[in-house]
Formats: sequence, structure tokens, C-alpha cells
Amino acid sequence: MPFLTRLRVYAKYHLPGFMVRFLQGFWRTFVHPTAQGVRRLKAWLIKTVSLGRSGPLPPDDLNFLVLGSTDPVWFLKSGRLAEKSIRNILAKNGISLKSLRGILDFGCGAGCVLRPGGYFLVSVHGAFHIRDFRKEMRDRFERGEMIVSAPETEGTNQGASFHSPAYMRSCFAPGFELIDEIPEGALGNPRQDLYLYRKR
Repeated sequence: MPFLTRLRVYAKYHLPGFMVRFLQGFWRTFVHPTAQGVRRLKAWLIKTVSLGRSGPLPPDDLNFLVLGSTDPVWFLKSGRLAEKSIRNILAKNGISLKSLRGILDFGCGAGCVLRPGGYFLVSVHGAFHIRDFRKEMRDRFERGEMIVSAPETEGTNQGASFHSPAYMRSCFAPGFELIDEIPEGALGNPRQDLYLYRKR
């Protein structure tokens, strides 16, 4: 828990009411606006620096659709973490990036244009993401079914699907051999599970 959050929790339960109210006013008047200003300045600097190094960042509205955030710091950090996840699972399974003849990044896709022996890496919402679901949905998940939230929003970014390990092993990729699975291993997509397949 960040230091200032811990401090607020401590104050709430251990200080007199008038002092808590004073600190809350101080937080709203000075600390929070200053922190927001620093965040905006950092975001502006990141965007400015990125223009000179790796080209422009996507517009905020597209960032929000993909990440649920317009924060350019997280956009760049999540990209680095995603790269680390990819390198880690390949190295763990003795696969060199240099040995791959080509790489296609096809986010949120429904299939792949892949040659026999090629590798297919995918991240999915797994067990971590269903903890607060209704018992009926959790039971279906445990039985190996794919769960879809808000099916009426199909085709938009509002819905999501959730895949159990049993589903990923038996149903997800027919014609592919499951090479490895890492629960919550997709570092660039926090708490998503990572699966590596090879086309037969």
C-alpha cells in the first residue's frame, strides 16, 4: 500500500475527528492537486520524449479502449512488460527469438495465418478474474466452460471472456500442442494467464 494511503488509513482510525477532518481538507486542497499536476507533467514529458525515440504514442481515446487508461507511462511500461513475458516463456521452453522466421502481433484475434511447427502465444482472463463472479458462473468456469460477461456487448470493448485452464487445454486451440502455461504470467496484461502452443 502506498505510504500516503497508509497514512490516511492510520489517521482515520487513530487520530481525533477534528484532526482527521483537517488532514482530509489538506489532502483535497494541496496534496491531491499537486499529485495530479505531477502526473500530468510526467505524462507530457513521456509523450514528448517518445516522439523522438519510438514515434508518437496512440491517441488517448485508443489507449483507453485497449488499456482502460490514458496514462502514457503505463502504456510504455505495459509494452516493456509484455516483451519481457514473451522472452521469458520462450527462453523457458528453449525457443530463441532469432530462430523464428517471422512474428505477427495480432491482439484480440480469433485465429492465426501460422505454418506447421510455428508457435502461438496468447493471454486470457483466468481464475483471478472470476473470484467475484456469481457461484453459478464460477462453477461453470471450474467445469471447463468459457464464460462471457455481458454477451449483449459482443463486438465492443465492454464485454470480456474468461477461460479456465481445462478449457485452454482441451478446447481452445484444436490442431495445436500446448507447450506451456503460466498462471498470471502475462505481465503486460496484469493477472492474465499466458499459454504457449505449437501448431502440429
